[in-house]
Order: sequence, then C-alpha cells, then structure tokens
Amino acid sequence: MPVEIVEGVKHERGDLLSSHEEADILITKHAISSSRLGQAVRVVNDDTDVFVLVVHFYNSMCEATNSAPMIMSSPVKERAVMYIRATAKKHSDIADDLLAIHGLSGADTVAAFHGIGKAGVLQVAKRGKFSLKKLEEQMLT
Repeated sequence: MPVEIVEGVKHERGDLLSSHEEADILITKHAISSSRLGQAVRVVNDDTDVFVLVVHFYNSMCEATNSAPMIMSSPVKERAVMYIRATAKKHSDIADDLLAIHGLSGADTVAAFHGIGKAGVLQVAKRGKFSLKKLEEQMLT
C-alpha cells in the first residue's frame, strides 16, 4: 500500500495502489490522483503512450469533477507544452476511445495492424463514434 507522510502523520494512499509496474501507468495514476485532489500537475515526459493515457483518464475522471489543471511537457527544452484539460475537452468526442485508437494504430507495447496508421484511425474516429466496424469499412475502401 503506497503511503504519504504529511506533517509526521502516515496516510495510506489506496488511490495509488497498483499491481501494474509499468512506468507509463504509474505516472498516469499519480498525475490523475493529484489533479483530482486539487493539485495542479505538470507531467514531464515526451512519451506518446503517457500522453494518450493522461488525456483519456483526465477526460473520464477529472473533467466532470473540476479537477486541477494539468500540463504535459517534454524534458527537452523548446518542445511544445500540452494543456491536458484543453486537449481532453477539444477531443472529448474520441477521448473515451483513445486507448483503442492508440493501440490499433501502434504503440510502444503493440504493433500496428497492417495498413492501419494513426491518420486513418483518427479519420474514422472523428467521423462519429469509433467502432471496429467503421475502421474495417474505412480500411477496405
């Protein structure tokens, strides 16, 4: 059980409990939890997987609860800063399906399906509610 010590008092943090030891998931859990507690969050990471996870979970867990703002920036200077709240809001139509979209089009841990790229999957998703059937139809035409 993760713990936090505040002014000498130990608090169990069940919200950070995870049996998944992959860094992308742990970074996302900590960022979302902090935002939900009202703490502004800056995620310093330039991994697309982390960006997708943070946008997806911010949209589903933070947006409706008026959570604190979150930004994501690269550890490399002069790269863009992503405003997660604004990104989740702008793409709320596909944010719930973002994990499937990202997985189907290839990620660090999964290969893309032959002939399916990021642009094709996003085109299908932006036309309406994402579904594997719509993706199949798009790829066959």
